[in-house]
Amino acid sequence: MAEPAPNPPSTGLSSGQLAAAIAVPITVIILIGVAVGLYFYFRKRRAKMGSYKPNELEVKTGKSESRGTPNSVLFSQKERLF
Repeated sequence: MAEPAPNPPSTGLSSGQLAAAIAVPITVIILIGVAVGLYFYFRKRRAKMGSYKPNELEVKTGKSESRGTPNSVLFSQKERLF
């Protein structure tokens, strides 16, 4: 009787291993992107809060264009210190 041919060792990945090999790096890249986005969002937000910007306040309120006379002096808002 002839012996059956031995099966060659499988070098490919199973379907579960293939799914993990694709899903894990994609998830890691997405998480890194979200972390970087949140870092810059909070960094920009912190830069805007707590600082005194009189020019920006005048532009938002329209005070620079609504002066009564050219010689009038516009006083800025008091800075709040905590």
